[in-house]
Amino acid sequence: MKDVISTILSLLFIFASIIFGFTAIFAICLLLTRDWVDALIIFTLLIIYKILPE
Repeated sequence: MKDVISTILSLLFIFASIIFGFTAIFAICLLLTRDWVDALIIFTLLIIYKILPE
């Protein structure tokens, strides 16, 4: 039972870290552009570049 709880907590921590990372990247894009549409475009391009490397 203790292993199950620790596994669930570690998965939640990983999920929260990923969400925090995406939010931080989007916030940096928003600070650089000061426009929601441009920040969203740059954020999407960064995610695509990370997922699909050359």
